[in-house]
Amino acid sequence: MLIFCWKIFYLWRIASKDEIYATVAYSLSLCGIIKMKTTSFLILLILFQSFSSNECDDLVLKKMFKTGIKNQSTAPTYLVIEVVDGKTKEKKEICCESIILSYVIEKESGASTNNITFNDKCIPTFVFNNKNSLESLNFSSYKNEVVDSIKRFTPKTLIDSILQENRIENYSKLLENQTTKYRNPYFEHFLFLNHILTKRDCESGFTIIEQVY
Repeated sequence: MLIFCWKIFYLWRIASKDEIYATVAYSLSLCGIIKMKTTSFLILLILFQSFSSNECDDLVLKKMFKTGIKNQSTAPTYLVIEVVDGKTKEKKEICCESIILSYVIEKESGASTNNITFNDKCIPTFVFNNKNSLESLNFSSYKNEVVDSIKRFTPKTLIDSILQENRIENYSKLLENQTTKYRNPYFEHFLFLNHILTKRDCESGFTIIEQVY
């Protein structure tokens, strides 16, 4: 039982919720615990789900945000956040520059970027009531359906080619072509969700790769 508990604790730190629940059920069946009364087993599983729900699904995205938000230079990092209009309750997942996000947070509440809440996807969530704050983030013009379209129609081979070109040339013309198609940083949004952190080059103004996770 001690080994079982240790294994669950380890998975709780690194695995997804579905992987953890599957491991719990399988391990309990091996131990014969699953033969207990159905009600008791369900209570145990619900308690475990409640315990593990404090963690989000993709901890890499959380790490990327925490790294990127520290960049307050003239070559800011592109970050993906969830924004809620405090008045209308409209919610959007958007991509913005780290320096703009920090400015908006301080302008909105006078607070820092500490103690940020993350949703189930490990995307940080912010509620803004000020109209100017939302405008600074291009909230009204940001279209999540464009990001969805990029997800559907961008082949993995294109991402591989961008990364390979960047490794050889320390720059990617393919990335430049993709990111300059749009007014908003939709392709940077897509790359962030694929664990590729990008930033705006302070000289050219084009998007470049900052780090691959």
